[in-house]
Amino acid sequence: VTNYNGVVINNINGPTLDTANMVVVDNTCELTNGSISGITFTNPSGSVTNIQWDNSNETSIDISNLSEGNYSVTVTDAFGCSDVIGPILVNAFGNPIAQFNIMPNPIETGDSVFYINNSSTDVTNYYFTMSDNSLVTNTIGSEVFNSPGEYNICLNVQNAAGCSDSICSTVIVEENIIVIIPNVFTPNGDNKNDTFIIKGLSKSSLTIFNRWGNEVYSQSPYNNSWDGYTNAGKKLAGGTYYYILSPLDSTEETIKGHVLLSR
Repeated sequence: VTNYNGVVINNINGPTLDTANMVVVDNTCELTNGSISGITFTNPSGSVTNIQWDNSNETSIDISNLSEGNYSVTVTDAFGCSDVIGPILVNAFGNPIAQFNIMPNPIETGDSVFYINNSSTDVTNYYFTMSDNSLVTNTIGSEVFNSPGEYNICLNVQNAAGCSDSICSTVIVEENIIVIIPNVFTPNGDNKNDTFIIKGLSKSSLTIFNRWGNEVYSQSPYNNSWDGYTNAGKKLAGGTYYYILSPLDSTEETIKGHVLLSR
């Protein structure tokens, strides 16, 4: 208080901000759920008229629904006195990224398939949902399928902030067809075992050689019709012949062997 010739002038300080009890909650899971609270201010004049945050339209001292960023607050009283605090950093903890590989894919019935988790490095918890809906928490999951079809496999992940992500992929299981090649056939006209029949045959070419390595028959694709004759219609003598069975449109291996033609 100052007295100038009988005029009393009061010295009133402006507002003062205090962050001793401030609480900052970071934005998590891309939900715009950050907040700043607990800031207090003194108000000597009793006339604070404006609370203004930059980077936000909030006009209260506590603010919420914040995204990642820097925030500052200014408090102003009726006399134009003010105080400012900032920048106050609100961090962001985003969602993890779920990702896994299926190896191999497609597979055949009876073979093992592996699911390899290669999600983002912030993942702390995860589990696979297998084709039978069982849960597996290993980094690598594995199954064996006995029936052909398409099977859905899912991976769920979570990070330390509780944010989650999931992804599903399809395992394609194909029938494991076993190729059975006879070691003898008897083309003698009795309608029994008269042709060289290969069970489980895929689209393949067949070439037949005699014991001297000369080609005597070929067909592409082979349709289980070799009856002991050459392509020119010449009847072949009984004996051992050698074959090469080569797949035309798959990754199967070429099969080589011999067969006894018995009349």
